[in-house]
Amino acid sequence: MNDSDLLIIPASKQELIDLYFDKKENESLWVQYQQNEQNIRIALSDPNNYYEPLVSQIKKLVDESTLLNRRIFQIAFMAFARRICEDQVAICDNEFWNAPCGKESEYIQASQMPDVCTDNKLYNDMMQWWDKLSAENMLHIACSYESEFGPVYMESDDINQEKLNELWNEIPIDDRQRIYDYCLQNNLFQHIEGSELK
Repeated sequence: MNDSDLLIIPASKQELIDLYFDKKENESLWVQYQQNEQNIRIALSDPNNYYEPLVSQIKKLVDESTLLNRRIFQIAFMAFARRICEDQVAICDNEFWNAPCGKESEYIQASQMPDVCTDNKLYNDMMQWWDKLSAENMLHIACSYESEFGPVYMESDDINQEKLNELWNEIPIDDRQRIYDYCLQNNLFQHIEGSELK
């Protein structure tokens, strides 16, 4: 899984907009909102504007900005919902083709939910930790967690750092976090230097 493919559960309205509102696709709306916010800041910075009828003009700007922000939120929310649906459809489609003839509905019903990230900072910390590991330590972890990585053999000629990264990225986020937490809690692979796998 590439970072660009990561499905992040937003922790706030602002994070939802930051992650899922396409500013290029909705450029005119975004520019209008930004300009409106700037006009409000300029108006509020002048003490002379706190008198009628200027107060009513500022209120009009604020009301307009509220409506624009609501529209931006709705677009971002729809993009997020669409992304979840697309990921689930892809999973179900894959299960359909993997199922034996006549077992398609059972496989689809038993299919997993999309892989999601609920803590973006934790995810980034986890990925940076993995990237800083020596290839030897990556291989040691892969061999220790065979049920997550699949069969990996210490002396295999086709196992290199690129392959280990690929296997790591294919593991569900919850399992990667469990491996990461265990290694951190037990202070494993924190100060061990290893050579690159060839």
